[in-house]
Amino acid sequence: MKKTKLVILALFFFVIVGIVLIPYAQFKKETLKEVKRIKERGQSLVGMMSLSSTAHLESKSNNSFLRELSQNAANREIAYCIIQNDENKTVILFSPENIHEQVPDIIKNNSLFKYGLIIQDFSTSEGHKFIEFAKPVFKDGKRVSTVRLGLKVPNKNFFSFENYILPAQILFFILLALVLGYYWTLLIFKRLDRIKINDGSSLKDINSKNDIQGMIKNLEDYLSHMKNKMNTADSQQEKLESHLKLSQFENNKLFTVFNAFDFGIILIDGRDMVFFINTYFLDLLGKTHDDSIDYTVDEVIEHEDLKSFIQQQNLVEGHHDANGMEMRFEETNPEKFYRAFSSNITDAEGAVFVKLIMMENISKEKEAEKSQQDFVNHIAHELRTPLTNIKAYNEMMMDGEIKNAEMQKEFFNTINDETNRLAKLISSILELAETEIGQLAAKKDMVKTDWLLEGCIEAVEAVAKEKNMIIERKVPDNFPKISGDKEMLKSALINILGNAVKYSPENGTITFAIKETDQMVVFEINDTGYGIDDRDIPHIFEKFFRSENDQVLNESGSGLGLAITAEIIKIHDGVIEVQSELGKGSRFTITIPKGDLLIG
Repeated sequence: MKKTKLVILALFFFVIVGIVLIPYAQFKKETLKEVKRIKERGQSLVGMMSLSSTAHLESKSNNSFLRELSQNAANREIAYCIIQNDENKTVILFSPENIHEQVPDIIKNNSLFKYGLIIQDFSTSEGHKFIEFAKPVFKDGKRVSTVRLGLKVPNKNFFSFENYILPAQILFFILLALVLGYYWTLLIFKRLDRIKINDGSSLKDINSKNDIQGMIKNLEDYLSHMKNKMNTADSQQEKLESHLKLSQFENNKLFTVFNAFDFGIILIDGRDMVFFINTYFLDLLGKTHDDSIDYTVDEVIEHEDLKSFIQQQNLVEGHHDANGMEMRFEETNPEKFYRAFSSNITDAEGAVFVKLIMMENISKEKEAEKSQQDFVNHIAHELRTPLTNIKAYNEMMMDGEIKNAEMQKEFFNTINDETNRLAKLISSILELAETEIGQLAAKKDMVKTDWLLEGCIEAVEAVAKEKNMIIERKVPDNFPKISGDKEMLKSALINILGNAVKYSPENGTITFAIKETDQMVVFEINDTGYGIDDRDIPHIFEKFFRSENDQVLNESGSGLGLAITAEIIKIHDGVIEVQSELGKGSRFTITIPKGDLLIG
């Protein structure tokens, strides 16, 4: 009897230990599983966020992006989302609880200066655990931005109901065994029949001499059998999770953020069914959400070029189409140009389970290409004309066809004029090129406006006298000073003043006025010339633009002077405006901030 009591006490001890250890093991397993799930989700989220340069989103798109991300962070799992450009300046910041301020510097540095996907764990001073995912975004081989995403690791409760389900079951069976044992003891240790397990196998007989030990042995065998059953169930659950991965991806709330992007996205599963398409793409296709989701690609996409592109990508091996395919959508947006790209999203084993089709607006690129081609053609035309004249006159002189001294002199003057015209054109092109690439920089100093006034008038005075024109001065008693590059400002004003002389008839009048306000200096140049048509005014500062007015076309010019002038005024933080009426003349107004430099 004493031995039986010891066995019962030992059994009680093991029960208590089991009640503690089994929930702890279950708790650790669930914690590791939750961390694994968060890491998988974080990799998926940061991967999708870095599909294109979110660093170039416009402010309006930023607001939509943050609003959608806030709505989808309601479960408090997303702690923060930061997108930083190539200078590590923050473009987008989402951090409802300011967790990003508690991120250690070593975590930030690893995320910003290491390449590839970075996964790092850290804890805040309050004891909360977080996992940061960081991934750089590249464009044309250059790192343009970095996406940093912080997910909160939930604090699992050790005393949760789920952790005690299995111990409760075990305790139930132990108590049941104890009751049976007690009943067995009351019946003077009657021999027990065989105990059956659910799968039909039998345990060994229990004899009356070691009854308690036998019951414990039977219980151990049963628990071992239950453990095998649990392992089998876990294995089946992992397989089920693999099959349900597509459905989990479909239900991901982050898809709502994609609707704020300024490019189209379509996600296609392995059955060629569309399971996500954002608003941008729906507008291009002229479809609705209900007409697209859970339909085949052929049913959703009627655009022949896009359908052909998708079919081509299905035949090409690899994960990404770097070149894409250009196309237009005549029915919904005929004025725009687009380029389609494709990419495959793979699971952990490398198997493709989602095909991604993106549509980007490339209208600005097309406009830039056309402008560049027009620029080259115009330069070629402008250079060809003086070169042709120089060559023709020179060949006639070399062949001895011109023997009259006066005519030879006229030919030489023509060649000299065309040479000067060619040199001036090349100089203007070089100066314009400097403005285009940002190398035209102003060397600012204190500039006296009386020097500008007299220098500009002196430059055009000879031509004005030939046309018997009067240049009037309207100046204040005390000339104001401005901060700027005096040669550049002089060049800009001479362009305006020279045009006033060139495009005005003989005996005309030009007024050069200087005015002063509290913060600005205003230059006004009025002429009584041919004037500018209202249709031409919005274009006069464009490169190579010249009016179709016959009076303007009769005068030589490259169409670059006003374009260069506008760039010079812009560099000086100024504004240039024009008012004109055909046959009555024009008024150009240039406003430049006053200088705050001291004369040294």
